[in-house]
Amino acid sequence: MALDERSRIAPERTGLMVLRAYAYLKLRRFGHAEQVFRAAAGTGNRNALKGVNDVKVTRDAKIQ
Repeated sequence: MALDERSRIAPERTGLMVLRAYAYLKLRRFGHAEQVFRAAAGTGNRNALKGVNDVKVTRDAKIQ
């Protein structure tokens, strides 16, 4: 919720996008997490690129 409030005031920085995506991942909101990670990864952010993979790994572990 805090990130939502902040984003209303100023554009969200890439680092905060990654933080938001990991929060979604922790909540098992895989679609939202992947969407935000991919948006941040578009800037070349290494943590976001890793996050895209983390979503895949976590999603695959859930299926098994």
